[in-house]
Amino acid sequence: MNDSGKKPALLKHESATEGMEEMRAMPSAVDAEKSILSTFLQNTQDYVPLALERKLRSEHFYVPAHRVLFELILEIYDNNRPIELVSFSQSLLDRKVPNPKGVHLPPLDRSLMEEIGGPARLTEIYKFSATNAHFEYHLQLVLDKFILRSVIGTCTD
Repeated sequence: MNDSGKKPALLKHESATEGMEEMRAMPSAVDAEKSILSTFLQNTQDYVPLALERKLRSEHFYVPAHRVLFELILEIYDNNRPIELVSFSQSLLDRKVPNPKGVHLPPLDRSLMEEIGGPARLTEIYKFSATNAHFEYHLQLVLDKFILRSVIGTCTD
Protein backbone atom coordinates (compact mmCIF):
# COMPACT_ATOMS: atom_id res chain seq x y z
CA MET A 1 0.00 0.00 0.00
CA ASN A 2 1.14 3.53 -0.70
CA ASP A 3 0.59 6.66 1.44
CA SER A 4 -2.91 7.16 0.05
CA GLY A 5 -3.95 3.64 1.13
CA LYS A 6 -4.22 2.38 -2.46
CA LYS A 7 -2.43 -0.65 -3.81
CA PRO A 8 0.38 0.50 -6.18
CA ALA A 9 0.06 -0.59 -9.81
CA LEU A 10 2.79 -2.83 -11.19
CA LEU A 11 1.97 -2.07 -14.82
CA LYS A 12 -0.80 -0.44 -16.78
CA HIS A 13 -2.31 -3.91 -17.08
CA GLU A 14 -4.26 -5.75 -14.36
CA SER A 15 -1.99 -8.81 -14.52
CA ALA A 16 1.55 -8.62 -13.18
CA THR A 17 2.84 -10.68 -16.14
CA GLU A 18 0.74 -9.31 -18.99
CA GLY A 19 2.72 -6.90 -21.16
CA MET A 20 6.06 -7.65 -19.49
CA GLU A 21 7.88 -7.43 -22.81
CA GLU A 22 7.37 -3.66 -22.55
CA MET A 23 9.14 -3.59 -19.18
CA ARG A 24 12.16 -5.76 -19.91
CA ALA A 25 15.55 -4.10 -19.96
CA MET A 26 18.00 -4.90 -22.68
CA PRO A 27 20.85 -7.25 -21.72
CA SER A 28 23.77 -5.38 -20.23
CA ALA A 29 26.75 -5.78 -17.93
CA VAL A 30 27.06 -2.31 -16.45
CA ASP A 31 29.47 -3.32 -13.68
CA ALA A 32 31.68 -5.11 -16.20
CA GLU A 33 31.70 -1.93 -18.29
CA LYS A 34 32.77 0.09 -15.23
CA SER A 35 35.47 -2.46 -14.45
CA ILE A 36 36.87 -2.25 -17.98
CA LEU A 37 36.92 1.56 -17.91
CA SER A 38 38.50 1.54 -14.45
CA THR A 39 41.22 -0.78 -15.71
CA PHE A 40 41.85 1.47 -18.72
CA LEU A 41 42.15 4.55 -16.51
CA GLN A 42 44.56 2.80 -14.14
CA ASN A 43 46.63 0.78 -16.60
CA THR A 44 46.07 2.03 -20.14
CA GLN A 45 49.18 0.73 -21.87
CA ASP A 46 48.61 -2.90 -20.88
CA TYR A 47 44.85 -3.20 -21.39
CA VAL A 48 43.76 -0.90 -24.23
CA PRO A 49 45.79 -2.92 -26.78
CA LEU A 50 44.14 -6.11 -25.52
CA ALA A 51 40.67 -4.59 -25.90
CA LEU A 52 41.49 -3.34 -29.38
CA GLU A 53 42.79 -6.77 -30.31
CA ARG A 54 39.40 -8.17 -29.22
CA LYS A 55 37.74 -5.46 -31.37
CA LEU A 56 36.02 -3.60 -28.51
CA ARG A 57 34.15 -0.55 -29.85
CA SER A 58 32.18 2.21 -28.16
CA GLU A 59 28.84 0.80 -29.32
CA HIS A 60 29.55 -2.33 -27.28
CA PHE A 61 28.96 -0.27 -24.13
CA TYR A 62 25.34 -0.14 -22.99
CA VAL A 63 25.64 3.03 -20.89
CA PRO A 64 26.04 6.16 -23.07
CA ALA A 65 28.41 7.79 -20.55
CA HIS A 66 30.64 4.72 -20.78
CA ARG A 67 30.77 5.14 -24.57
CA VAL A 68 31.91 8.74 -24.12
CA LEU A 69 34.66 7.68 -21.71
CA PHE A 70 35.84 4.85 -23.95
CA GLU A 71 36.03 7.12 -27.01
CA LEU A 72 38.09 9.71 -25.12
CA ILE A 73 40.39 7.02 -23.70
CA LEU A 74 41.00 5.72 -27.23
CA GLU A 75 41.65 9.20 -28.59
CA ILE A 76 44.20 9.96 -25.88
CA TYR A 77 45.78 6.51 -26.29
CA ASP A 78 45.99 6.92 -30.09
CA ASN A 79 47.80 10.25 -29.58
CA ASN A 80 50.36 8.53 -27.31
CA ARG A 81 49.44 10.74 -24.38
CA PRO A 82 49.39 9.31 -20.86
CA ILE A 83 46.04 8.77 -19.18
CA GLU A 84 45.78 9.69 -15.53
CA LEU A 85 42.87 11.03 -13.55
CA VAL A 86 43.77 14.75 -13.42
CA SER A 87 44.49 15.28 -17.12
CA PHE A 88 41.66 12.95 -18.18
CA SER A 89 39.28 14.94 -16.00
CA GLN A 90 40.50 18.17 -17.57
CA SER A 91 39.96 16.73 -21.06
CA LEU A 92 36.35 15.98 -20.14
CA LEU A 93 35.87 19.51 -18.79
CA ASP A 94 37.45 21.16 -21.85
CA ARG A 95 35.29 19.38 -24.41
CA LYS A 96 31.72 20.30 -25.22
CA VAL A 97 28.96 17.84 -26.01
CA PRO A 98 28.67 17.72 -29.81
CA ASN A 99 25.36 18.21 -31.58
CA PRO A 100 23.83 15.09 -33.11
CA LYS A 101 24.86 14.50 -36.73
CA GLY A 102 22.77 16.50 -39.16
CA VAL A 103 21.72 19.08 -36.55
CA HIS A 104 22.94 22.55 -37.47
CA LEU A 105 22.60 24.49 -34.24
CA PRO A 106 25.13 26.26 -32.04
CA PRO A 107 27.08 23.74 -29.95
CA LEU A 108 25.56 22.73 -26.64
CA ASP A 109 27.12 24.57 -23.73
CA ARG A 110 27.72 21.41 -21.74
CA SER A 111 31.01 19.68 -21.10
CA LEU A 112 31.63 15.99 -21.56
CA MET A 113 32.21 15.90 -17.80
CA GLU A 114 28.58 16.88 -17.28
CA GLU A 115 27.54 14.35 -19.92
CA ILE A 116 29.11 11.46 -18.01
CA GLY A 117 27.61 12.52 -14.68
CA GLY A 118 30.26 14.80 -13.21
CA PRO A 119 33.52 14.38 -11.31
CA ALA A 120 31.96 12.07 -8.72
CA ARG A 121 30.91 9.61 -11.45
CA LEU A 122 34.39 9.69 -12.99
CA THR A 123 35.99 9.05 -9.59
CA GLU A 124 33.54 6.20 -8.94
CA ILE A 125 34.51 4.55 -12.22
CA TYR A 126 38.22 5.15 -11.62
CA LYS A 127 38.06 3.42 -8.22
CA PHE A 128 35.61 0.70 -9.29
CA SER A 129 38.06 -2.09 -10.04
CA ALA A 130 40.55 -2.92 -7.32
CA THR A 131 42.21 -5.54 -9.49
CA ASN A 132 42.70 -6.15 -13.20
CA ALA A 133 42.61 -9.92 -12.72
CA HIS A 134 39.15 -10.29 -14.27
CA PHE A 135 39.59 -7.88 -17.17
CA GLU A 136 39.30 -10.47 -19.95
CA TYR A 137 36.21 -12.04 -18.38
CA HIS A 138 34.55 -8.63 -18.03
CA LEU A 139 35.50 -7.77 -21.59
CA GLN A 140 33.84 -10.95 -22.83
CA LEU A 141 30.70 -10.17 -20.80
CA VAL A 142 30.39 -6.75 -22.45
CA LEU A 143 30.89 -8.24 -25.91
CA ASP A 144 28.35 -11.02 -25.25
CA LYS A 145 25.70 -8.58 -23.97
CA PHE A 146 26.19 -6.43 -27.06
CA ILE A 147 25.60 -9.47 -29.28
CA LEU A 148 22.41 -10.27 -27.35
CA ARG A 149 21.17 -6.68 -27.74
CA SER A 150 21.95 -6.83 -31.46
CA VAL A 151 20.01 -10.08 -31.89
CA ILE A 152 17.05 -8.70 -29.95
CA GLY A 153 17.14 -5.51 -32.01
CA THR A 154 17.19 -7.48 -35.24
CA CYS A 155 14.34 -9.74 -34.15
CA THR A 156 12.12 -6.88 -32.99
CA ASP A 157 12.58 -4.60 -36.00
